[in-house]
Amino acid sequence: RPRRHGMDYLLFLTVAAICAFGVVMLFSASYYYAQSFQGDGYYYVKKQLLFLAIGIPVMFGLSFVDYKFYRRFAWMAYLLIILLLIAVLLFGKNLQGGQRWLKIGPLQFQPSELAKFIIVICMAKYMTDHHEDMPSFVRGFLPMAALLVVPAGLIFFQPNVSMLIILCIVFAIMLFIGGASLSQLGIAALIGGVALVVLLFAASYRESRITAWLDPWGNKSDAGYQIVQSLYAFGNGGGWFGQGLDASRQKLLFLPYRESDFILSIIAEELGFVTVALLIAAYCFIIYRGIRIALSVRDRFASLVAAGFSSILAVQVAVNVAVVTNSIPATGQTLPFISSGGTSLVIFLAGIGVLLNISRYTEPRKSRGESYGKHKKQKQR
Repeated sequence: RPRRHGMDYLLFLTVAAICAFGVVMLFSASYYYAQSFQGDGYYYVKKQLLFLAIGIPVMFGLSFVDYKFYRRFAWMAYLLIILLLIAVLLFGKNLQGGQRWLKIGPLQFQPSELAKFIIVICMAKYMTDHHEDMPSFVRGFLPMAALLVVPAGLIFFQPNVSMLIILCIVFAIMLFIGGASLSQLGIAALIGGVALVVLLFAASYRESRITAWLDPWGNKSDAGYQIVQSLYAFGNGGGWFGQGLDASRQKLLFLPYRESDFILSIIAEELGFVTVALLIAAYCFIIYRGIRIALSVRDRFASLVAAGFSSILAVQVAVNVAVVTNSIPATGQTLPFISSGGTSLVIFLAGIGVLLNISRYTEPRKSRGESYGKHKKQKQR
């Protein structure tokens, strides 16, 4: 394995910049609501700063934990997350129509956020240990599917269909990069597509979301209310630089979840197209650095973990942006590093910490001149 060196500081600085920007925008988006209903305009900002105070040390600490540690204890972590997901169904707290949180003292923890990352680690371990078996349906695809079924079923019964969809997309990406055959991917897509249609129409509230997505203006006083208010926010900030910081009208109790799932709408209204484009570019840069790390490390397990973690971030950002712009039906997923939500913030920062550790073992890319010189010397010998 290559000699250990410094971590990817560009990745770290980009994440830190998004977190700092997120604190400012969370304050702007949440102050009026927090003052009205919590009696403290700084309520959500204080919570975010508390979780940043937890998440940043966790990120730094994990950047020094050898990634091989996760390979050794992958199955123990898988058992732990299964037990936590069962505990959610038995003892969890029901909020906003779903039983997804475990209350630990004064804090609330959402195990499904952690499940995404642990499943990627377990898949990476199996695909590394059984690399030659991955093209096989029996020895490759079925064990991977079995790995997904139990946590996916437990997440479905919370219910948390949006998390389940993200998990399945990341699962398909991991199969692809892990060496699964095209026929296996086709089977996975077929099963996933049928299951998605069944899930979407199995409950009336999900069916109403589909209707609202297709015609939000026809349902603007009911199921389409939230997305219409989000589109109003994008329309109000429809210039290059928006209405100005703290000038949003939609955050004045018009747009629900303006501090969490729909915070991008407030960013668009206040700071306009340029800021939203720069923010998405920053996310793309983080994803690019993650893919670059995956391609630059020799260890197959580390490469798969880096690619999987980057995929989780990419899929979640894409889902959040698609929801607030009504590109897909409304579903509740946070915007990483920005939305209010302690579990999401700490878990994503922990994931970045693992990426930073893997980046310490990447090999620097050689220039064409160096490669040509080395090849020429070998030829002369």
